[in-house]
Amino acid sequence: MKLIVAAKTLKDATTKVGKVVASRTTIPILSHVLVTAHPAREATIAATNLDQYVSVDVTAEVEAVGGVALPAGLLRAFASAAPEGSDMRIEADETTATLSCGRRRAKVLVQPPDDFPAIAPPEGEPFFLDASAFAAVVHAVSSEPSRYYLCGPYLDFSEDDTLNIVATDGHRLGWRRLERPDGSDGAPSVILPREAVDLLAAMTGPVKVALDDRKIVAIGGRETMVSKLIDGTFPDWRRVVPTDPKMLFEVDRETLEAAVRGVMILKNEAGKPSVAVRITPADGEVCLEIAEDGNSASDIVKAEILGESHTFGCNGTYLASALAAFPEKAERVTVCQDSKVGPIKITSKAAPDIVQVIMPMGV
Repeated sequence: MKLIVAAKTLKDATTKVGKVVASRTTIPILSHVLVTAHPAREATIAATNLDQYVSVDVTAEVEAVGGVALPAGLLRAFASAAPEGSDMRIEADETTATLSCGRRRAKVLVQPPDDFPAIAPPEGEPFFLDASAFAAVVHAVSSEPSRYYLCGPYLDFSEDDTLNIVATDGHRLGWRRLERPDGSDGAPSVILPREAVDLLAAMTGPVKVALDDRKIVAIGGRETMVSKLIDGTFPDWRRVVPTDPKMLFEVDRETLEAAVRGVMILKNEAGKPSVAVRITPADGEVCLEIAEDGNSASDIVKAEILGESHTFGCNGTYLASALAAFPEKAERVTVCQDSKVGPIKITSKAAPDIVQVIMPMGV
């Protein structure tokens, strides 16, 4: 195999696929990237950790087709150290590869390309998916391995005209509604691993997706990702979403988020992972208070009170991240509860397809 490729192009490609390269592994090939030279001035850079596979197609001057598995860290380091605007040459046989850039050379041991594990793509029909939709829910994904079925967003295809993307860790929930994509008829409802969502979100342009009940493939631009899915049952998420709000108020989203983060200075001082914010809407304003270990902090923001008023509490970190998950156009949000002890629901008229839910805390 022989090819010439722009060093920056190779650096960018190895950085993208490097997200799934194993840093510590007992399987040597998993610490390598597969470089494959094709006939039509193109090469593919690929990596896998056995759960996810990522590849990037790059333009290259191909002198001899073929493939080779190169140490991922070494290849990226060599490309990163190349002078700006320079090209790299890769020439490989069955045991070694020579990397060159100008008069700089490195000779490295390689792995056989046939040892590189392949993940077969799913058999489902392709459709286009707005990968940016995950931004509204990823903050609610669980990181608890024991609750593996919550460790990724749920793509709920159970409704005829709507795709619901939902994530929850049992304490909060993010929900994004999309018009059901054309071609997704028959698509199963599945749980995506958080790692796959991060790879999806990094893709550019429209993303073409196909899935079955075990795997998903996504193609965006010149990038391809194949990932295994989480094998589990997602809980009945609809039952925690308030449907009969009694207490509610409307407030400027950025102002409320800034106030929450401001009083949350006591969280860092107390060294606790979660601190309850006491919230009291009344007389055209909302008062936020925190009291921890003899210290206290408070702030007041203007609000429009639209229903009953009562004091409630919630995790300040969860509230701030829920508010930040709305797009910039959602300048104002509505906060409501069905009851004094019920879940807290946050919506925006400017972004009606996004719903955030937070479980209350005692204050």
